[in-house]
Amino acid sequence: MPVGAATKITDSLEYKVKGFYPGSPLLRLEYSADHKQVAYIMERDHKRKLYITTADRLSLQIKAGKATAVYALPPWISGHDADPYPLLHWSEEDKKWYTVQPEQGLVQVKRYNPGGLYADRRKLYGVDGVNTLLTWSRDRWLLAAYRRAKSDIVLYHAGKLRFTPLTDDQDDNTELATDDSKSLLIYRSGYPADSLYHKDSLTKAYGIYTKAAGDAGNYTAKIPDLLFRKDSAYISWHNPEGLTHNELRVQQTVDGTARYDTLRLQQHVGSVSSSLPSPWLKDYLKDKRGRDSLAALEQKWKQEDEGSVLSAILKGNNSKEQAKKQKDSTAFALAYTSKKVRPYILQLYSAYFSARINNDYYINRLQPYQNYLGTFKFPDVSAMVSGGFSDLFDNHHFNIGYRMPAGSEGSDFFFRYENTAKKLDWHILFFRKVESLQPDAQRDWKDELGRPYPQQAKVRTHYYELGLHYPIRYDWSLDFTAAARRDRTVFLASDRYSLNYEALQTWWNINNLSLSVNKLHPTIPFLYRGWEAKLMVDGMVSTGKKATVLYGSIFKFSYHQPLYRDINLVVQANAGHSGGQSKILYNFGGLDNNIVPRVDTSVRFSQNAPYAFQSLVTPFRGYKQNSLYGSSYALLNIDLYIPLFNRLIPLRTPISALNNLQLGLFTDIAATSRTRDYLPFSPSHLQSFGCSARTLLAGYSIRFDIAWPQAGFSMQPVWYVSFKL
Repeated sequence: MPVGAATKITDSLEYKVKGFYPGSPLLRLEYSADHKQVAYIMERDHKRKLYITTADRLSLQIKAGKATAVYALPPWISGHDADPYPLLHWSEEDKKWYTVQPEQGLVQVKRYNPGGLYADRRKLYGVDGVNTLLTWSRDRWLLAAYRRAKSDIVLYHAGKLRFTPLTDDQDDNTELATDDSKSLLIYRSGYPADSLYHKDSLTKAYGIYTKAAGDAGNYTAKIPDLLFRKDSAYISWHNPEGLTHNELRVQQTVDGTARYDTLRLQQHVGSVSSSLPSPWLKDYLKDKRGRDSLAALEQKWKQEDEGSVLSAILKGNNSKEQAKKQKDSTAFALAYTSKKVRPYILQLYSAYFSARINNDYYINRLQPYQNYLGTFKFPDVSAMVSGGFSDLFDNHHFNIGYRMPAGSEGSDFFFRYENTAKKLDWHILFFRKVESLQPDAQRDWKDELGRPYPQQAKVRTHYYELGLHYPIRYDWSLDFTAAARRDRTVFLASDRYSLNYEALQTWWNINNLSLSVNKLHPTIPFLYRGWEAKLMVDGMVSTGKKATVLYGSIFKFSYHQPLYRDINLVVQANAGHSGGQSKILYNFGGLDNNIVPRVDTSVRFSQNAPYAFQSLVTPFRGYKQNSLYGSSYALLNIDLYIPLFNRLIPLRTPISALNNLQLGLFTDIAATSRTRDYLPFSPSHLQSFGCSARTLLAGYSIRFDIAWPQAGFSMQPVWYVSFKL
């Protein structure tokens, strides 16, 4: 029975079930044939859960235990009324509950014993979806199924894994039922007209149809079906259900609302009197009589015009007949037939174009330690122009972007192609980046001959990446990327000494494997309910004079919980560790997309430190960058967000930035460790606290934070303005 339809409830069990789960809608409640077994489906938090229990336990106010099965709804879709899964059916033949739902790209039928114990499953290969499942015999099932945009009634033999079509036409055949003796198939069928203005020979009126089932063999598809009830402009018939004594229960909208009626199966169209017309039907019939009278006057005028000499000279005697033939041929040409199907030819269209300012990292989450001379380069704010192209079915995506130079900075350019035609998505990426390093007269870095490096330098990076994305479930995914990175530090010729200075060049092979879980559900703008987690493992290999091998692992977890009137508590935990012949230097400080970086330039890292890469750990507020660092770390962030004008103060203004304003309180706690002391002294752990404000301004996410170190308000606060919420 489709979601939202009335359920088969004849007693008070419905209200008892709803009382067990306040705030969760009851989608289905089904009984076994003897009314002793009960199964029902509840929906909450983008999940539909199946419970199987007994009617006696529900009558005694005993709630069902753990859910028998769970169906995860797509979190990126806000409304799920059109999703019929999971389907539910009681089989009297083998005394089991049947459920149907898609899992991992295949439609699967699961069977459960009366107590809810899992029995077995069957995978329906070659089926895109199922609308109805009924048991014909112990190992044969009737399905209203579809594949490749074609829906039919089929008989599936579970032992032989074979489908037998019981309808074989272009019509939409769904919502299957049978009579009590299983001698008659009852289903909804029809085929839409190609045009509203002229007849189409391929059109089939929508409504409820019946067909003799026989033994459900191959010849059943050749038996013509009979129209039982026909849809009209205001009336539609759905969800037939065979009852005893040759009766049929069907949902109809004769009085303007959906309700169920019981009809006799002998009462086909043409042999039954119509129901009493409702007021809106009277208006329709009155309007139809008016249109019919106008049509009669027009026909009379045309007949009187036939004898006109001028008409015969200008139009000819058979002009109307020719015009009618032309109309019919046009309608036939526009009608759909399978012979008109042609292979899809790739056609691209512009998906988006954007010109914005930003300071995203892109490929520089990890920066080579030697090429950047021991400093972490924070991206400068600059203008970014990007665009994308996609095909009609969103299987091929082309993205290109260019970041314009700002000040002494160089430009960025990237090209990305992504293929999403199959379950396994893959992409290729090319990125070119040029960045300037800040001169530092106190930096004591030298080449192999002991000569100090020139002060002015640029880093040119070429990055090539191949990535794979595999969705395990709706909210679980696995990603793998393999990349080749070439960094070349070029020392600018500012004097004779630096004129012929040799550039530093490194090649890296970087491989990343990540497992992601996203169970967040949006509540109001910027706020969520649920949790998400991500585990990343990086492996890096460098060739050349200073060949080295290292690895890094990072685990991130965040939990979002509304407390009161959309006041949200957000807890984030972040931990990382690196090892190998070299290590990764994790440096704390600031926020991602910070407009004004706060860096302690008095801290300098040694050239001989055993680090191959460096990474910035965020968010950590209240201290400047280079205040805390190491090869392993742990970070805890606790934020409390208060949507000021959304729920607490019912004030709506034309200024969206004010309406979306959210205030916050936070505390950050961080700790690091390192095996050998190659770095300047720093504490092993630090803590800070502060407040924040965030909103959406002119299409940009704007965030302001002010934080104090753990010493308290006596210390000078550190403030941040960033583009990331």
